[in-house]
Amino acid sequence: MTNHDLPTSAPVIGTQPPQKENQAPSVTPFGVSTVVGDSFSLLVQCFLPVIALVFVPDMLAYQATFLLADAISLHGVPFSILEGYEEETFLGLSFLIGYSLYFLQTSLLVQLAYDAKLGRPLQYGRYVLTLIKNLVPVLLLSLMVLLMIVPAFMALIIPGFWVNAVFAAVVPAVVIERSGFRALGRSIELTRNYRWPIVGAFLMVGFVSNILDNIAEKLSGFVAQASSFGLLESVVYVAISGIGTALFGILTALIYARLRELKDGISVDDIASIFD
Repeated sequence: MTNHDLPTSAPVIGTQPPQKENQAPSVTPFGVSTVVGDSFSLLVQCFLPVIALVFVPDMLAYQATFLLADAISLHGVPFSILEGYEEETFLGLSFLIGYSLYFLQTSLLVQLAYDAKLGRPLQYGRYVLTLIKNLVPVLLLSLMVLLMIVPAFMALIIPGFWVNAVFAAVVPAVVIERSGFRALGRSIELTRNYRWPIVGAFLMVGFVSNILDNIAEKLSGFVAQASSFGLLESVVYVAISGIGTALFGILTALIYARLRELKDGISVDDIASIFD
């Protein structure tokens, strides 16, 4: 048989099939619905322990905002350059307190979420001890992330969501990997190629959280009118709105777990074993 007798479609041994130029490598789907669904399941599974974990810090922060409002209204703004901007100052400081508190609560909820997902006993003391050990990087990194997110939201809302997704793994990187101030770079690395799915997950939970906040506001207002016991109004508001905070904390833990699975091939069991 001559070369002319060979079929034209026969493959040549030792050669590779041609590839398209500039073909992007395939990316494994993130699985937004699964991560969000697991977050709700974990919340239901350990509802009371989770709410207990967020209730006390939220209650303290809620009362602190009233004290802050009274201090500003009675004594004015301490810096003359801010005179006439009492309301803006109050809102800014309240937001700063709330955002820093959210980072602290997330560091606790991340640890609880892994124990709950694996059916292990919950250990509040261990969660608090881990937070204390990482308190400085968690607080300072929360401020650094805030300084990047706020301008992005002020310029255009969508970039703000994207920046938030970029740094979604900061707290777990600090608490789980002990990354310290390297957690910013670690989060950038982990979230690469998956930031828009993370945005979608946060928006889905944010929608539910917003509904809970509206319910909390209306119910606490009703309680305020029906009862002269002012603290009861705060309890009702914090207890309901805290569900949203808990959801975000659990979601952050599961987003990090999914990213570690996709990027490092590490399972939830491997992540949780660091606490053993």
